[in-house]
Amino acid sequence: MDVSYRIVSDDRTGGLETAAVLADRGAGSVPVWVWDASASPPAEQARAMVWDLASRHLPESEAADRARSVPNEGMCGHKVDSALRGNWAVELAARHHESDRPVLLVPALPQLGRWCVDGVVCEHGRPIHTGGGMSDVQRRLVSSRPADFLRQAGVSEVHELSWQSDRGEAWLASPSGIAVVDATDQDEIDEIVTAWTEHPEPILAGPSAIHASVASALGEPLATPALQPVDGPILMVCGSVHPATQAQLLVAEHEGVPVAAIADEITAQVLAQTGEMVLTIDIPVGDVTEPMAVAAAASLAGGATELVRSVPIGALILIGGDTATAILGDDPAVVYRSVDAGTAWLSTPRFDVPILARSGAFGSEHSLVGLMRSTLRQEWTEG
Repeated sequence: MDVSYRIVSDDRTGGLETAAVLADRGAGSVPVWVWDASASPPAEQARAMVWDLASRHLPESEAADRARSVPNEGMCGHKVDSALRGNWAVELAARHHESDRPVLLVPALPQLGRWCVDGVVCEHGRPIHTGGGMSDVQRRLVSSRPADFLRQAGVSEVHELSWQSDRGEAWLASPSGIAVVDATDQDEIDEIVTAWTEHPEPILAGPSAIHASVASALGEPLATPALQPVDGPILMVCGSVHPATQAQLLVAEHEGVPVAAIADEITAQVLAQTGEMVLTIDIPVGDVTEPMAVAAAASLAGGATELVRSVPIGALILIGGDTATAILGDDPAVVYRSVDAGTAWLSTPRFDVPILARSGAFGSEHSLVGLMRSTLRQEWTEG
């Protein structure tokens, strides 16, 4: 496959989100391939592709091994979670040392109010490790400064730079080590990435917004397809315990969307009769460990699979990275575009219906019901 830009992600929804924003900016449909999957990558030509390492829950040493196995030729990217979750630091360190290429890290996602100032990642002005990152079931954050994680991962040369001070441009002219560059809005990100595309020696790292900016360097913009209204039942599978998603579930129930935690015959009947259903999990009390999160996602995926077998659905919505991984398995996907903030529209060989997928951190309180009744049905507006 002739690919101009290869991006690595550490979880499925992050990879799908990155592929979607690239498509939005004119890169065309973007294939997403799973690391060490038995299936081959899609054979068609593509301007960009995403390789999901599926390393979010792995021990650091295993995540680093996977990162070292990634080809590092040409224009290379690495998707980093905007809340600094996961093994991104050891993965970047591994790629940096394996390839002997510098790394340009821009840890900002302005659409979620996350930006980097003076080397510190903040969410709406508050250090990220004191906010949403603390509520995730992944490893708890102890710092909001990416340089701290990189040095702990064994990177000896880490630079914290402001692009506006010209130090960023000076580093890019003669790059070394890993540079963490401040950014507060999309215009600034576009400026940084445009400069990088002219000198793409470093591996480009950061959240999805950083990689979206690369699309303009890959050729004339390609049109995105239109998502047609869905007639059949819509099944949403939600394994995210993020507070944003939980608030959206309450609104969906208030709007009359059936919500169930058990996939049985009654649930299947309700899905068939009402045309919509959210299959979710019971929220546990106390801390949730990573093995618990993975086991819950696997159980949820099993229930969803049974529902799909018994009810001919018209569309599938996946909320949460573990949920998407458990349901999609190792199948490659093709991502067409975003249909909402952080929400990818994709297809896979396993399902012959439209699939929407996103992380649990995105959206306003009406986002889940909006995906079902407005995006897919195209018959509902927020009242």
